[in-house]
Amino acid sequence: MKLILLNIWGGKQKQQLLDFIKQHSLDADIFCFQEVYNGINMDIVGTQGGVPDIHQQIKNMLPGFRDVHNEVYEFFFDKKFTTPFGLSIFVSQKIEVVDSRVTDFFYKAEERLKEGVTVWNRWLQYAKITNDAKEYLICNLHGLHSGGGK
Repeated sequence: MKLILLNIWGGKQKQQLLDFIKQHSLDADIFCFQEVYNGINMDIVGTQGGVPDIHQQIKNMLPGFRDVHNEVYEFFFDKKFTTPFGLSIFVSQKIEVVDSRVTDFFYKAEERLKEGVTVWNRWLQYAKITNDAKEYLICNLHGLHSGGGK
């Protein structure tokens, strides 16, 4: 099995992203994406050039894949997202998805707060799959960077 994990930055590099997905859809079995918008409106400043319907555009490019999408951010700096934001796992239809869920957690949140770092919830999405009579747990994590930008 080939697994690709990628933070898509809300689709800011849309054409390069779609070209990458198209190229790798021929041999990848699973894609895990973070920072995936799933709507039509983009009316808050915090999105900085994202593509509001990037989830649907990716889904349209992957007709042979099952989509597991979880919206995880409803609020951003005290403003409500009108475009849902989350994590997506796309699994080839040749592979059975037995279960999927998302959970939030903090890693050393108290230490990070003492250092003056804003701590957002971190999200872990997972899918339990079976392939060739074996069971696997695929995890998609939107982690916490430690500064310095992207």
